[in-house]
Amino acid sequence: LLSGCQKTEEFRYRGNKGGTLIVALLEEPTNLNPIFPPLSGISPVTAQLFIPLISEKPDGKVRPALAESWIYSEDLKSITYTLARDAAWHDGRPITADDVVFTVDQILSGKNNSPLAQKLNYIESVEALNSKQVRFNLKQVFAGELQSTNIYPIPKHILEREQNLANSDFNNNPVGSGPYKIKEWNLSLIHISEPTR
Repeated sequence: LLSGCQKTEEFRYRGNKGGTLIVALLEEPTNLNPIFPPLSGISPVTAQLFIPLISEKPDGKVRPALAESWIYSEDLKSITYTLARDAAWHDGRPITADDVVFTVDQILSGKNNSPLAQKLNYIESVEALNSKQVRFNLKQVFAGELQSTNIYPIPKHILEREQNLANSDFNNNPVGSGPYKIKEWNLSLIHISEPTR
């Protein structure tokens, strides 16, 4: 019954520019790179700077985010995401399947010690099919396939030459994909503003 299921629900974020968003935090983030979240989960600030592949709502519904659609293979052992055509980083560069593959590689790399590595434990491989399609191949069928493959991509074109992402300046001043970009981080004050695009 699930064979070949594809998500086609149309959903777009809408809103007006301007204003101030105030987010109260229990603790200040140690960094703003989504591959290094604290044990409590991704920081609310980081979640404004980056967009995941899909969005999970409190009512349990899953909606498109960076990925406009996704489809399971017939054997349910792979998921292919199609990224939104207009998805772009804050510097204007397009978000591509290579960014997703790069992000997974960085999470699984032992040199980065990303706490998300365990989340991707069932991933056999990730491959870019073209600039906007990326396939996650799974080791086995399991219930949380969609949630386990849902990551916040980071920009390959900025980070591919970094030797150690854990100590990168990017972690405090990232180029993201979300509705806001970092403007200032001063002790307990993080000032973010909407991107100009």
